[in-house]
Amino acid sequence: MAAYQIRDARPEDLPAQREILRLCFGDSPEEADLYLRDAEGFGARSLVAEQDGRVISTITLLPGLTLHSATGERYACPYTYALGTLPEARGQGIGMALLLAMADSARAEAGFVCGAVFEKKLRDIYPRYVPMETMGRIREAAFDREELPAVPPPALTELSPEAYGRAREAFLRGRAHAEYAPGYLRLAARFGARFWQGPGLLAVAEPGEERCPVRELLTEPGGYDRAAAALAAAFPARHYRFRTPPFLRPEKLPREGEILDTFVSLGPPPSGEDFWAPLTLE
Repeated sequence: MAAYQIRDARPEDLPAQREILRLCFGDSPEEADLYLRDAEGFGARSLVAEQDGRVISTITLLPGLTLHSATGERYACPYTYALGTLPEARGQGIGMALLLAMADSARAEAGFVCGAVFEKKLRDIYPRYVPMETMGRIREAAFDREELPAVPPPALTELSPEAYGRAREAFLRGRAHAEYAPGYLRLAARFGARFWQGPGLLAVAEPGEERCPVRELLTEPGGYDRAAAALAAAFPARHYRFRTPPFLRPEKLPREGEILDTFVSLGPPPSGEDFWAPLTLE
């Protein structure tokens, strides 16, 4: 097997990167370009692995996350995203080598590098090859519409990404969490995220007739069921999936959901805290 080299991505690599991301994630060229070409202009960059003159793997680094400890310390923490390798080039450790190269490069600038791993298979595989530590968890719970209580829908207000970011920071002050720069939230909006505020709740949702994933639901303890029901009343769908901080339990609902270790540090995390960081541009 020929050796491969890891290098910074160049403009002429874009078609190959698009094809890798189409095969790995189903991204259209337009979707891939949102981060490959840094549509928000906040410093995204990519590395590629090349073998026999052909780009076979790619990864992108997104700045724009700042970790806040519960006591107020702040840490710049860029986010590794969209690691993809051509199917015929897998099994050689190329993707893991690319991930480590990006992490090493980013740590030289920021000190900490993070990623999100939602698929159970990947959560089992990655730690075998890449030193990573859990630094954040989510509670994920799915419900059919008829499982949620019927409540009169409150007046929900759609917020701009920037306004949502400000409201979110006010809610999470004093809790360990990742703050998202406005460019990151605008990028999420380009992928379909919409931002909402209601009485006692904040939410990032993608309303649809069949499914309504709620990427982030924030409310005070004891308010989960009413917040979930309010979103369901405002955005009718057949199925809902809610992601909340682990401390927010879906009391009075059929199930409590699953706690997932999803937010990881590629290297030692800044503290032993459980950072809330749900948005991953899925």
